[in-house]
Amino acid sequence: MSNESKVMNQCFNGKHNICFSFMGRRYNQKGRKSQKIILHNCIQTLLSDPIVVLYTDDNYICTGSLTGKVCLFRITRKEDKGVNTDVSLLETKPNRGNCENNDSTELSNKFAGDTPHHNSVEDPCRDNQNGIKNDRSDSIVVGMSGVVNSTVGFGRKGSNGTIEVLEKYHILCMFRNNSIKSIYIDSNYAYIYYESCIDVFCIRTYQFVKKMNVEVANNKQVIFFENLILFNNSKSLFIYDIKNNCTSYFYKNFLKNIVIFDFNVNYLLCYKNNFGKCHIRVLQININAQKCEHELIFCVDFSSKFISHGKFLDDEKIIVAKNGRRLIIFDFKKAVDMYRIKKLKKKILDIYKSVENLLFILVENEIFIFNLSTYIFYKCVQLPSGLFYFKWSYFIRHKNNKIIFSSDRGIYFIDYPVEEGA
Repeated sequence: MSNESKVMNQCFNGKHNICFSFMGRRYNQKGRKSQKIILHNCIQTLLSDPIVVLYTDDNYICTGSLTGKVCLFRITRKEDKGVNTDVSLLETKPNRGNCENNDSTELSNKFAGDTPHHNSVEDPCRDNQNGIKNDRSDSIVVGMSGVVNSTVGFGRKGSNGTIEVLEKYHILCMFRNNSIKSIYIDSNYAYIYYESCIDVFCIRTYQFVKKMNVEVANNKQVIFFENLILFNNSKSLFIYDIKNNCTSYFYKNFLKNIVIFDFNVNYLLCYKNNFGKCHIRVLQININAQKCEHELIFCVDFSSKFISHGKFLDDEKIIVAKNGRRLIIFDFKKAVDMYRIKKLKKKILDIYKSVENLLFILVENEIFIFNLSTYIFYKCVQLPSGLFYFKWSYFIRHKNNKIIFSSDRGIYFIDYPVEEGA
């Protein structure tokens, strides 16, 4: 067995934090070697307890699992903005000779003599008895020389000789009878919505603050947009504003048995499957009043087995995934079929549109990046195998120059500055 196989097997036995470093399979036209990928495991989870909710912003990553476990990771800002991801052009050809020379792996377990500086939250958090930290004393660095300290998650030596350290994540809640439906974080609090209540935690001290009861039950579907939560039950649609503690509703008699993909303060995207026909609909909504006003402004029907994903790209365009493999962009203001992205070989796990007008497409073992400004499907991030074995629901985001995605082993992020993808 090769050294690389031994290291990979050791990584996946559930006892280590993981830091992967893969050489690019492709090279650019000038023959320059593509850069390495560092895959950071910032939140870990059990294989039998999948992540069902992922919330991300520029400062925090928060997850909710099937059993009600809530984990919070604080994103630190690095001064060194060097690109360290293996993002390669799809049109280029690999140089196998150079790849073979760079496939050597190295397991480093040297301990640093000096204690590194922690970018932790305020000092009162250190005295918290309710917050549970994920303490791991061992770590693995693959493919590069690393410096590891037993008091932190793991570290590595950067290009400038400094040690970069990942923050430990905090467990806010271990178990609930009902699974988590939604998560929202503002400047002070984390709001965790369950079936009939909302738990509020302080993100600075990680302490439980209060419980808020929500009188909306029997929900078939719950999705969220910023501080708004949409409940889809058998009779009505409810939109609940967490920050202002108010609810708007509207009846959906003409939209029975629908699946809602996305919504914002102005529009709602949904679809209905009826006798082999998929009906995509966009509603314009007004949630300022207690009773939400709505108007059907776009509808398209086409033959398809199912629609797996749907997102608003802006206030004029939507994107849907037909049969889980082909992405189609519609202009719902002009009611036209704008663009059909080539059919993917693998099933789409999730899609996300970033503020930089890039579309991130998560498939098994790969992340494709599609430029929505030029309509060019030109970048790819290779992931290690075995992260999507159990076929749960998976998520992908791009926040604070990081590609964030969920897997069977938890949450990972890859540093990906916007300058690289623009």
